[in-house]
Amino acid sequence: MSDSPPTILDVSTSPTLQGDLAHRQLQLYARDLKTSYQEAKLRATALEEAYFETVRRLVEASQARDSETGAHLERMQRYIAVFGRYLGWSAQRIHQTSLAASLHDIGKIAIPDGVLRKRGALDETEWALMKRHTEIGARLLAGSPSPILQIAESIARTHHERWDGSGYPHGLAAMAIPIEGRLVMLADQYDALRSPRSYKEPLSHCETVAILTRGDGRTRPEHFDPEILTLFLELEHEFEAIYDSSTDQPEDDMF
Repeated sequence: MSDSPPTILDVSTSPTLQGDLAHRQLQLYARDLKTSYQEAKLRATALEEAYFETVRRLVEASQARDSETGAHLERMQRYIAVFGRYLGWSAQRIHQTSLAASLHDIGKIAIPDGVLRKRGALDETEWALMKRHTEIGARLLAGSPSPILQIAESIARTHHERWDGSGYPHGLAAMAIPIEGRLVMLADQYDALRSPRSYKEPLSHCETVAILTRGDGRTRPEHFDPEILTLFLELEHEFEAIYDSSTDQPEDDMF
């Protein structure tokens, strides 16, 4: 039996051990990186939810003053989700945009009750004030790092713009209007036509489709992106099912 001391391998001169050590270090680094990423993702999700919850509370406050209902906001989310699926959007984009769509009229929170709840036609001054809800809403939502609120800002500002340039607040036309605004504009008009108002009875699905495609005194097909209108006609029965599955109270969202 030899009395020689055990051999101690010098890692610095052993390529095999150096490779094993490097591989182990890379595994530890990857694990730590994955953990950090997951933690950051959870924090970002929590922050996103906090941003949205804050604004949802503003929406609830505005509903207390307006005749717009929670059912209308829920339907708007569902309409946009239907559009998004058929446009081939990612699940994340559908989620963000449909949530953002429910904030389209947040600016009405700053419109005086005398204008917001007036029965009958608005005069010229009142109408000018009502139209300001688009820019007010965009300002309320501006500057957030939240993707949902960034989309909501765009929708709030552009959901009354029209394809032919006759909308407001900036008279944008065609592709100058973000697609989210174009989608919400059509979905919102569909829902408004079907909903009861102080000055009109609710319209049936067939009557509403006829107005969107042929026009009436206030709505014309050239107001809408023609490709989105065509897509709507392919999906109209899904819109009908969404509306008919929801209960609502009289509201006043044609503005």
